[in-house]
Amino acid sequence: MKKSSAKDLILVAWQDSDVTDVILDRSYGGKLASSNKENQTEPKVDFVSNKKKRQSRRVTLAPNKNGEENGPALTNGESEYAKPKSVLAKLSNHFLLGNQSANSDGTMNKTSNNRLDQSHRISYIEMANTLKSYKNAYQDTIESINQYYEINYFSEWFKLMNFGFNILVHGVGSKKSLIQKFCQSYLDNFYFVELLGYHHDINTKNLLKNIISDVLELNDMFKTPDEQLNAINQNLNSPLYLVIHNIDGNCLRDTSIQYSLSELASNKFIHIIATVDHINSSLLWDQIQNTCFKWIHFEVNTLEAYSDEIMFENSLMLSQQGNVQLSSMIHILKSLTQNAKNIFLIMVQHVLNKENTKKSITFSKLYHECREKFYVSNELTLRAQLTEFIDHKLIKLKTEADGYETIFLLVDEKNLKLYLEDLKDKI
Repeated sequence: MKKSSAKDLILVAWQDSDVTDVILDRSYGGKLASSNKENQTEPKVDFVSNKKKRQSRRVTLAPNKNGEENGPALTNGESEYAKPKSVLAKLSNHFLLGNQSANSDGTMNKTSNNRLDQSHRISYIEMANTLKSYKNAYQDTIESINQYYEINYFSEWFKLMNFGFNILVHGVGSKKSLIQKFCQSYLDNFYFVELLGYHHDINTKNLLKNIISDVLELNDMFKTPDEQLNAINQNLNSPLYLVIHNIDGNCLRDTSIQYSLSELASNKFIHIIATVDHINSSLLWDQIQNTCFKWIHFEVNTLEAYSDEIMFENSLMLSQQGNVQLSSMIHILKSLTQNAKNIFLIMVQHVLNKENTKKSITFSKLYHECREKFYVSNELTLRAQLTEFIDHKLIKLKTEADGYETIFLLVDEKNLKLYLEDLKDKI
């Protein structure tokens, strides 16, 4: 008899209690060699006592020691694919174990104790100097791209603006330097107002005030934005260009601010060129405002870094002098009521007073000053306002040894001085 190699004779079949054994031999051209379904007897299974799942067995058909096919030996063994019950139990209980380690609100019981090293943080000035000293490897390519925009777009922008349209520039990279070059080249002989939309102390009142006082040279006797808009529309009779960097900035996203800008855009003497970076910036305007703006979109990919824009954003890697940054304080106070802003202004003025050496104010003194100016009517109202300041980590209330309650501001004096003038304008 011809000898066969072990490779040709190894046959694998999965034998189960109710499945026919099929033996497939390569030496016979892949035909069925035998089928013992008729000779098999159906095993008796006790479904009541025996509840264990049946396990598959690997049946290997191998030649005998002499290499002949006479009486091939069937070696029964556990399948190498069979998983231990303990592993299967762990896999099936994986999500149950995960749920047990979580609280009812979805948070984990165990948290990390790792903290960011405070000593490795840098100041905003150090970050600005580092960004200025950084040399981009692709600076020559970026300059050539921006030069292409200067040659092909600047004249078209100026022409469209004079025809009554407004320019809206979008794309990857900071567009501030490119827009400033446009102003130097084409708007140098005209009145133009540059508005930094990414700055956190920008508001419509200051913009309209600058137009009235600097461009129209009128006395600032108007209190509301509507009165200022009417004064501008009645007295403006020469071209005025508004250059708005990031019209989708955080402080310019308010509907009242966009309404005021759209009213300015409806004036035939006012022309606007603005930049946007947010993907959903088109949602800022409704149909009426879009009609007033008359935007013409231009895609400009300058690929320049947002060095100036990020200077007014908070970062965990930057040191915070005081417990609250200037930008955070502006956002907090923006959401407060008018009386709350007035109360905070009293505390700021008292802390910045040179005669006040303790840099604090007592609760009783603050209450009397607020009551004289009709900001509060009782102590409960004042305490409610102070509680809101405490929640935002703007102040700290401490009881001294003499029993008086003292209020300490958690904002450093530098940020208070920078914000004081802007706070007065808003009030």
